[in-house]
Amino acid sequence: MALSTIAAPLKITAGGDTAAGDDAAIGVTAAEGLILTGQGSTNDVTIKNDADADVIEIPTGTTNVTVAGTLGTGGLITSGAGITGAGLLTTGGNIIIPDAGNIGSASDTDAMAISSGGVVTFSQAPIGTGMRLLLNATISSAVAQYDISSTYINSTYDSYKLIFNLLPATDNVDLHALFFVSGSVVTDSHYGYNTLAMYSAEVVTNTNAAAFIELNNQGAGNAAGEGACGFGELTNVNSIISRTSLSGIVSVASNGALPKASVYNGMFLPAQRANVVNGLRLKFSSGNIASGTVQIYGISK
Repeated sequence: MALSTIAAPLKITAGGDTAAGDDAAIGVTAAEGLILTGQGSTNDVTIKNDADADVIEIPTGTTNVTVAGTLGTGGLITSGAGITGAGLLTTGGNIIIPDAGNIGSASDTDAMAISSGGVVTFSQAPIGTGMRLLLNATISSAVAQYDISSTYINSTYDSYKLIFNLLPATDNVDLHALFFVSGSVVTDSHYGYNTLAMYSAEVVTNTNAAAFIELNNQGAGNAAGEGACGFGELTNVNSIISRTSLSGIVSVASNGALPKASVYNGMFLPAQRANVVNGLRLKFSSGNIASGTVQIYGISK
């Protein structure tokens, strides 16, 4: 007689452990408590709802558990191997993975790697608004110029944030910037720029043609604590309609004097508007860069 035909409340008392060969059995032990075991061609154990739809499944011959819908928990979830699923996992507490574990998708299992110290490393650049640090360089010995190549400035971003702190090897020099096109620096008279010295309202302009963009016009000193530091925004690098532009602020010090700041803007001339820029050169008007730091960030839309 089927249990569903019994009208009175039914209590089933299990009397012992289950065995591997049991087709369907309920058992109990002092250590394990209630035991439910089965043996099917697809699942060993299936728990269904009142619509006869599968809710929890234990696939045959495995230690896996499949949850058909949302798994909700008000506490802590810990995993010694991994958590996979096609549905939603909600938790009111924390999810803790093993030290040096990964969080990812079925196709990218290590999208996020978390070290034992809690440091998170992304296998790919996160997508979204904001800035991503692409380059953090230190210049420790003298160089004629510093080039930011197409490894960092390319079609990935249309706009970039530049931060620099450079000490010249020669006294009283100005900082210049030049663009790269197709991997080669443009040294022809294809630039226009204007520089405003904020401390004296001195304006230097070149609206016809220049072989560079001048970022300051007060002369940076080469003594300790002097040099040129500032930032800039490089925009429209991939446009063939709008000209690539570099604009920002530079602060320089020379001979122990107070800092002198300049606002600058430079761009390609209209005839060069279709040039796609894939690099940037920084150099002083005379002599080498003795030392310094350069950072470049990609700006997401």
